[in-house]
Amino acid sequence: MTSFFRAPFVRALAGLVLTVFLLSGCESLPTLQPVTDVNAAWRKHQQDLSKFSHWTIYGRISIRADEDAWHASVVWKQQPRQFDIRFMAPLGSGNVQLVSDGQMAALYSPGQKTRVDTDAENLLYRHLGWRVPVSGLRYWAVGLPDPEMPAKQALDDQGRLASLLQSGWDIDFRRYRKVGKTWLPDKIFMKNQQLEVRLVIDRWEMAANLGS
Repeated sequence: MTSFFRAPFVRALAGLVLTVFLLSGCESLPTLQPVTDVNAAWRKHQQDLSKFSHWTIYGRISIRADEDAWHASVVWKQQPRQFDIRFMAPLGSGNVQLVSDGQMAALYSPGQKTRVDTDAENLLYRHLGWRVPVSGLRYWAVGLPDPEMPAKQALDDQGRLASLLQSGWDIDFRRYRKVGKTWLPDKIFMKNQQLEVRLVIDRWEMAANLGS
């Protein structure tokens, strides 16, 4: 892991950022009546999400492993086979841009050589020292399981994902918000045996299927 993650001032700052991260976004949401058939509602929810192929999220991410932690703002632009993810850490301590065209991925960081790989998660691992679940997050961010991997899921009383076990990750969908007519997650907690990852989404932008 690169040295800036272990610097004392970054750890102190990380503690402050984590406090803000956990306390922010605590707005009260209207109480919804449970739907009659959660499975039917889930199928309808999946159909609604299938209408969108281009989305952008603006939010914050926290990654923790034992005593090491990293926190950043994140802007994630996703298309069917392409993505552009930008992590902006406090004081510029670890700004990262990860892009992929669906075949190759590249990682850019100030003052460092551009890294290229066929696997985006490998690139982040080589840079951060942690395996962030990029491939799964593409689906989990919108409240869906990765269709290519086996999963065990539980639905809430609105027919949306409440929790998910997939690819060695335990994903907890803590909160949803309505974007247009579609309910999308805005607080997702994920953990496996090595990491805890928390994603808070402050703003969604969704675009209907436009082709790739």
